[in-house]
Amino acid sequence: MYTWTHVWLMPLNLQKCFVLRLGKNNPNIAYTLNNYVLESVQQINDLGVILDKELSFSEHTVHIVKKANVRSYLLQKTFTNPDEVLLKTLFVSYIRPIVEYASVIWSPALVKDKQLIEKVQRRFSKYGQSLRNKSYEDRLSTLKLPTLEKRRLFNDLVCTYNILSNKFSFSLADIFVLSDISRLRGHSLILYHENYKTKWRQNFLTNRVFQIWNGLAVEIVEATTTASFKNKLGIYLYQSS
Repeated sequence: MYTWTHVWLMPLNLQKCFVLRLGKNNPNIAYTLNNYVLESVQQINDLGVILDKELSFSEHTVHIVKKANVRSYLLQKTFTNPDEVLLKTLFVSYIRPIVEYASVIWSPALVKDKQLIEKVQRRFSKYGQSLRNKSYEDRLSTLKLPTLEKRRLFNDLVCTYNILSNKFSFSLADIFVLSDISRLRGHSLILYHENYKTKWRQNFLTNRVFQIWNGLAVEIVEATTTASFKNKLGIYLYQSS
């Protein structure tokens, strides 16, 4: 690897290269680059997502929630009494992207992490004076906002559609296994149910979406464009609940 990077004029900063060991039976081998022993770490920030050796993403959850709370505080100081339209605009534009960035990768498995993320929207939705005495469900209904958990599910399903429909410039279709069991009802992209041994594998994208994806209507799954799929899925997920 070290030779390749120099041949292609892409030298590595060895002080910024680390080893993150995944799995219980991972041997404690020392890895080197040009005789430089790479430091072994418990977690690492990769393109804005904090990966830990257990792949629990709990540290990442704490990090983005803190970041979202700081942004929320600044907005509350700037806009002292926003109406419902402005409140929704502020949240969707400045807060929600923080807690949704790359959620397909890190969507939490633990209830405590899900609740911690949801608390960001739960707290911010109280900021509007006309909403403070309403329940969380009523506040979301007034603002026409889904829960953040449902938003992550939406993003998961959109990603699944794009993968299975080859909408990306690279192929990821091999992470899904289609069922070979013929069915008289349902769509043509039924997913195979994987047997998993760990909680973290259970929460992998393919297993998170398995049940609800297989239950989607034919007209949703067989949409011809991503925009059409999003529109139909949004009606199914948000307006039917």
